Amino acid sequence: MKNRFIIMLVIGIPLALLAGGVLMINQMPPESRPGGPGIVAQREYLQKHEAELVAATKRMNPKITSVQFDWNTVETGDIGNGTPQGGGKVIDVDAEFNHIKNSQMVLQMSFTKSKMPDLNTISAPIGFSVPRGDGAVLFE
Repeated sequence: MKNRFIIMLVIGIPLALLAGGVLMINQMPPESRPGGPGIVAQREYLQKHEAELVAATKRMNPKITSVQFDWNTVETGDIGNGTPQGGGKVIDVDAEFNHIKNSQMVLQMSFTKSKMPDLNTISAPIGFSVPRGDGAVLFE
């Protein structure tokens, strides 16, 4: 009886740890799971498609003639939509535009099934702003 208990412990503890590890990996955001593309690969993808990002920005506001991306600001996050499961995952990159110091814009995209930025979903959730006085105003 005592030997059976020891054998069950020797087998049971590693199995429980393995199951816990699998559950933890499944709880991780897809972009940070082992084997999926990480933020570095996603940033490189965005840099490679910079011309498309600039073109999308110009379509959103034709007065924007140039965009200066800050590639160190690329980050992923969750968006909400009022439901418990949320609206999904997005990737953001900050930038200035028209060589205006301290101008602000953020481009946001959702992910494709391969966990790379979906260039068909580019949006500017906070709009385009320029400094004025002690604050900022919308760029029009």
